[in-house]
Amino acid sequence: MAFALIPFAELGPPRASGAGRTPEVYRDRDRVVVASEFQRLYWTGRALYGGHRPRHRVAVYIADALPPVAYFDLARYAILDVAFHPSEPVLAIGTGSYDGGYSFEGELWWWNWVTGEHRSLLGAPRMVERCRFDGDQISIVLLPPNDDEYDPGSRFTAVIDPRREHTTDGDDRELLDLPPVDPDTLGFSDRLAQRTPEVRAAELARLGLEPRAPIWDLAVLDDGRLVAAFDDGAVEVFRATGERVARHQLPAEPSSCCGYRISCWST
Repeated sequence: MAFALIPFAELGPPRASGAGRTPEVYRDRDRVVVASEFQRLYWTGRALYGGHRPRHRVAVYIADALPPVAYFDLARYAILDVAFHPSEPVLAIGTGSYDGGYSFEGELWWWNWVTGEHRSLLGAPRMVERCRFDGDQISIVLLPPNDDEYDPGSRFTAVIDPRREHTTDGDDRELLDLPPVDPDTLGFSDRLAQRTPEVRAAELARLGLEPRAPIWDLAVLDDGRLVAAFDDGAVEVFRATGERVARHQLPAEPSSCCGYRISCWST
């Protein structure tokens, strides 16, 4: 059975356009950043993943504009913190992850969302837990490079000048021999206090964002509406324009067939 082409490109409200799972919101005056991740299409264990890109995204909104004005999709690790330059359209983006067995890896990015210019500022992979601008320089909080060298609770601080030359050979002298510091003395307490679950939920509601799970199957109804089955057991109905008209939350069944969910609900 053939279906006519449906003329829409986005499912859901425009505010959700381009945002992935578990969005985190950062605000500075009328500038808003939404950091999110996109779930892998399949579980890979330790194998190399050759699925979709991007995995992690930073989207910039200005004032009440619905679509983002710019995307940053180059982060290879989870986005842990975002900081605004005090006067320029520039972000510092701290990323990182633990490999599950030994190393804490990550990057620090400098990105101008107007010109698109971007730089990775660390010569060695390090997990950047927090970042902030001090003038043009960037203060960061690092985790230890691996399990063997320090206690996992150790934290380190460094100041990075984005204007200097940066090595890319896995060696960064600025990050060697940093003494551990007490997390309570890092000077990031105000930023940490702003990242409470209540603040995060309020910002998401203010932007009209909501957590979104991957779509596993689609079906077209006789009247031309589209039904989508999501990974979390939700079933949503959309008009051909992309407007959502109904949402139904079904019991989560991780091993069930999402196509069966759609067929069962739509008959």
